[in-house]
Amino acid sequence: MDKNSRIGLSNLYDVCKQEKVEHWPAIIKGFFGQLKNKRQEQARIRPLLEKYQTALPFLKVGVYATEQLQYFQKNSIIDDKSLGFFEVVVVDYPGGVSGLDVGYAAKWHMSRNDVLSQALKNTTGQNKEVFQEYDFKGGLKVS
Repeated sequence: MDKNSRIGLSNLYDVCKQEKVEHWPAIIKGFFGQLKNKRQEQARIRPLLEKYQTALPFLKVGVYATEQLQYFQKNSIIDDKSLGFFEVVVVDYPGGVSGLDVGYAAKWHMSRNDVLSQALKNTTGQNKEVFQEYDFKGGLKVS
């Protein structure tokens, strides 16, 4: 598993606490089954990350709470200009996401901003829905 992968045990806990205790073993087994599948997907896709052209379809942007910034700050391509959250370039595997290591931008001879911009286009470009934008205090915009 790459160093930017996370295991969301708090997410697992949140799912379990909404279900009857007798359902927990199946939920937990499914969770770790997905984790195993994600590792296999990473092994299959990781070689495609070596070249920008083959990596491009897998690049997306994830949004995280500011409290998690220190986890991503050293090894990821981030945009932390927004209040309360930040954006991270991630690799979108079929079974989950992992932060893209910042070293790939240099390997591809691209700026971090260019990689972030393209990942954002990939994230929003696949939407077929029409969104209305709302402006909140402090410059926060939500669609």
